[in-house]
Amino acid sequence: AGSGQQARALAGTAQALAAAGQADQAVRAARLITDRLITNTYEHARTLAGVARALAAAGQADQAVQAARLIAGSGQQARALAEVAGALGTAGQTRQANEIVHLAVRAARSINNPGDQARALAGVAGALGAASQKDRAGELARLAIQTARATIDTYEQARALAGVARALAAAGQADQAVQAARLIAGSGQRAQTMTRIEEMLATAGQADQATGPIVGPGQHDTVARATETITTGGQISSARRAAAIACGTCHWTSAVGPVLLLEPSAFAALAHVLHERWQIQLSPP
Repeated sequence: AGSGQQARALAGTAQALAAAGQADQAVRAARLITDRLITNTYEHARTLAGVARALAAAGQADQAVQAARLIAGSGQQARALAEVAGALGTAGQTRQANEIVHLAVRAARSINNPGDQARALAGVAGALGAASQKDRAGELARLAIQTARATIDTYEQARALAGVARALAAAGQADQAVQAARLIAGSGQRAQTMTRIEEMLATAGQADQATGPIVGPGQHDTVARATETITTGGQISSARRAAAIACGTCHWTSAVGPVLLLEPSAFAALAHVLHERWQIQLSPP
């Protein structure tokens, strides 16, 4: 069998051992995954995180932490530790959960690059939010945003804030996701990020939080201009969502440009309205 199949077999075995209460054997299987089989970093982290969650669900906190700490990347390790903490918190093991949250934050804070550190902190916040630890998730979300803003390079700061916003939106942290997106300096990237997190929140069934607060005061024309940029860049799906925001919030003169870029046939309707209301006669383009 190939290494991928062996890894999946070992992962399944480790999770089964964890569920059966054989925690030490489960950790040994996890170590085999690390030592021998998986070279793909993402797959390695995903597999070990699954073992760690299974151990946490079985109440084996120490072994769950051992499995999570086998993950090489600090950011992925931090998220796995946060998932362990969330599972333990859900099971009522509050003291151990809080201790592991500190380990997760420490792993995230060990990352030197502020942007990567911010995204890791957002991942921890998201994992805790998914486990209904809303207060702690909110604290870490604010820390992630603060860390992203500490990035000196404008481009990297925008990238970090966009990553934080997406991570928070993926975990259903609507308010913090919107807050992070609004801090992005470039109007084009800000609009794209706002559009993306609205889509993510709506997909997660949080449409009531996804609509309305996305566009803040004074940003309506910015969204309309950014929609044109997105459209001309060929990102049609994102552009349609942003155009809908523009139509619902902007003055019609700001919204008409994005709409015409997306639907040139709308010119006829525009010409009709202008003629009926103000007797303005437009020639077809």
